[in-house]
Order: sequence, then structure tokens, then C-alpha cells
Amino acid sequence: MNIPPTVCSHPRNLFFMWISNRHAKPGSLIAAVPLLILWFLWNGRNNSKYKEEKMNATRIIKRINYMLESLLKAGVLSQATRKLPVPVAVTWKKPKDGWIKLNTDGALKECGLAAGGGVTRNHLGDVSWGFYDYYGECSILEAELKAVETGLRLCWQFNLNKVWVEIDSKAAMLLCSKMDIHFSHIWREGNKVADWFATKGYMEKCFKWIHANDLHGIIRGLIRMDKLNMASIRMMKETQEEGGR
Repeated sequence: MNIPPTVCSHPRNLFFMWISNRHAKPGSLIAAVPLLILWFLWNGRNNSKYKEEKMNATRIIKRINYMLESLLKAGVLSQATRKLPVPVAVTWKKPKDGWIKLNTDGALKECGLAAGGGVTRNHLGDVSWGFYDYYGECSILEAELKAVETGLRLCWQFNLNKVWVEIDSKAAMLLCSKMDIHFSHIWREGNKVADWFATKGYMEKCFKWIHANDLHGIIRGLIRMDKLNMASIRMMKETQEEGGR
């Protein structure tokens, strides 16, 4: 099994061959390349210092190439690599005129403490209000559902009847789909505004209702990006279905 000559014709090609695929399986050709480059450079340096053998780039490349071919023929290395994720553009969609869109999100930290938050926007993408709340110890699914519950309760208090709820948890969406409300799923990358409120709830550890006029800083930038339909990039695995977060 021969390695294409264009790959090993220059150390730079070997280096870029490695960094272009960070998903190489252990024991693969790509995983071994940087180790062999470092080893033979070190070996050449030592030979130059102690054996008075002048370092020669062509000779080092030939040694690397020979070692790679030997390891491949012996079955020690393989050329298999993991499939790379596919970049997908995710955008937040405005609701129809007369509808309010409620985006919610739950946040669970490593310590097991959870919070949630949400935001409502009209057909122009303008924020009406948002909220965040702290839930303490619970699962991420519980946090997602509690955030939806809080958001819908607030919508009811403000006499909002036409509500489109959008969340980044497929499991929570399926549980809520039996209700007479329009539910949809969005990837986390398109739910950054609600995620900001959920994180805020964890940090403040309390419930707070926030009017649009009281929003400042980075959250206003995130809202404007959604309003302008600016996409965020999600690296999608081929096996990943329309679900999850």
C-alpha cells in the first residue's frame, strides 16, 4: 500500500494532512503522521550533533515515508478516519403577524443545579418581554418543561392567545405537542436568546420578568442578529436526526 507521493513530498504537506482531519481514529495514518515527523526531526538533530551527520530534509522525508509504508503494510496503521461533521446554517424564524413567538430554554450545570428562561417576540422580531427563573436540583428535561410552563403562564396573564412555542429540546417538544399550541423544535444555535435568559436565571438564582426596554448589552446584539435572520453554524453529524439540542 503506497502513500501518494504528493502527500509526503514536503513536510508542510504532511502537517496539513494531519491538521485538516482532527477526527482521525487512534491507530490511523493521520494520527501517526505528527508523531513520526517529530521523531525523525529529533533523530536527525541528534545525528547532526553527535554523529556529525548533516540534517537533510529530503532524507528525513524519505525515512518518514518508509516508516509509514512499513506500518501500513504490517497492519499496524489504517487509513480509516471518522466522518467529519457537516456545517449547517441555523436561523431563527419570525412568527406570522398576530402571533407571538415564545422561545424557552433550560440550563443544567455540572453541579446538578438548573435554571430556565424565555423570551417573546412579534412578527417583526421585536422583543416584548423575557424572563428567567431558578429551579435548583432537577433534570435538564424538567428544566426545559418548567421554562415552557412559566412562559405560557406569563403569556396567559398578558392575554396572549396565539402563541408559537419553540424549544431546543426534542424530548420536551414531544411531551408538549399534545397541547393546543403550536410547538416547534430549533437547534440550540438558533435559540441563543432564550439560552441567555436561562443562563441568567442560574447566575441570579431567582425569578425575574424583564421588559424589552430593560435589555442591554450582548442580549440586544443576539436579538438583532435573529431579527436580521443572521445564521449560526451548527456542526451536524450524519447520524444526527432532527432532535436533541
